[in-house]
Amino acid sequence: MKRTVGFLLIIAAALGLTLALLGLVSTWSYKSRSTLWIEEQVDLVISVLDTTSQGLDAAAATLQTTQATVQTLDSTIQTLAKSITDTLPLLDSIGQILGTDLPQTIEATQTSLQSAQASAKIMDDAMKVITAIPLLRTKLYNPEVPLHVALGEVSSSLDDMPLAFQTMEDNLHTTTSNLSKIQVNVAEVQGEVSQVATSLDQARQVLEQYQDSTVDLEGKLEKVKEQIGRLVNLVAILISMFFVWLAIAQLGLLTQGLDLTSNEKSSNDKDNNH
Repeated sequence: MKRTVGFLLIIAAALGLTLALLGLVSTWSYKSRSTLWIEEQVDLVISVLDTTSQGLDAAAATLQTTQATVQTLDSTIQTLAKSITDTLPLLDSIGQILGTDLPQTIEATQTSLQSAQASAKIMDDAMKVITAIPLLRTKLYNPEVPLHVALGEVSSSLDDMPLAFQTMEDNLHTTTSNLSKIQVNVAEVQGEVSQVATSLDQARQVLEQYQDSTVDLEGKLEKVKEQIGRLVNLVAILISMFFVWLAIAQLGLLTQGLDLTSNEKSSNDKDNNH
């Protein structure tokens, strides 16, 4: 019985030593591959951030153009109000502005905003995924008003303005006695333009948050990339220490197995001599 147990201990020790040896070899043979794979993943995330940064630049340019357009629109409306108040002969030219120029400007603005909104949705989803990576240890990106939503609100706030302009043009062509109504409508439109300017400012703030988050993430990823080699080496050393400890433990089992088989053999020899 002791001899059988001894053989089992020897076999278990041999298997443990083999496992420890294979573990050590595998750990250091795959260390370089693991390091390369992790670096590739970090480079991929950095590439996504670079693409996002380019998209942010495009969105910033669109917002800048839109703000300039809204400022122009606001100036036009202010000029319009002054012209209505100052003189009636200008009503014909004002009707042209209301019926053609301003609606075209609004249509062009909405087209630009819709294009920017589609890009902003993609960037919003990408930032949420990237900031959710535990390795980066950065603040989860979750703005109160996402950029694409803010842009959509800006575009929606412009929907009723062409109709308001058309109503104003009809009033101008109908009679000059409706000048007081037109002045009221101009004041309402001017208030809507102010709301649009406020929405654009909110969108600009969200965009700045995007840009700050992108810069912060890129900086952290660069630092992580610099530490990848050290971290992988540390993990490899810890794993190697475990396998060394496992091998040492197997030596104890091997010694016990050899002792049991040796004692059993000595006992058998004594019995045979008697």
